Amino acid sequence: MPIYQFEDQRPQVHPQAFVHPQAVLIGEVDVAAGCFVGACAVLRGDFGRITLAEGSNIQENAVAHTGPGGEVTLAAGVIVGHGAILHDASLGEKAFVGMGAILLPGVVLEELAMVAAGAMVPAGMRVPAGMIAAGNPARVQKAVGSGLRQQLEEGLALYQALPRRYLEGLRRLD
Repeated sequence: MPIYQFEDQRPQVHPQAFVHPQAVLIGEVDVAAGCFVGACAVLRGDFGRITLAEGSNIQENAVAHTGPGGEVTLAAGVIVGHGAILHDASLGEKAFVGMGAILLPGVVLEELAMVAAGAMVPAGMRVPAGMIAAGNPARVQKAVGSGLRQQLEEGLALYQALPRRYLEGLRRLD
């Protein structure tokens, strides 16, 4: 996998995490145990730190980047959907970012908060714990209901099982 040192910063990947060989990690990036980083995801920590806590995942084609002195932080059990963009964002435990969503600088998702697919979350917005933000620009719409919460838990369990499965079962065929 393309892992690049940038100046004096080197990505750190826990041996029990899986980073796809076609994902790109640059600079100050920390990937904890049980994390999954999908193909073509880019985690670019050249201006600031990107941290994935245990059991989080960033799916295919997603991008995480920081501005000078900024950070992208994913607490434990966060799901970032395909093609999402995170810029200087902080995601609380078990937060969810839908496919193609964009989080501008300073966005904070509290624990169990959700951003709907395709939403654009404006700079500095805070999504309260257990609430859903949707739209362009995103606005807090409603609480995450018990049915959706169950679906998110099931999806998280599937993604938390993937690193081990990939480490044991992925083989490139040419």
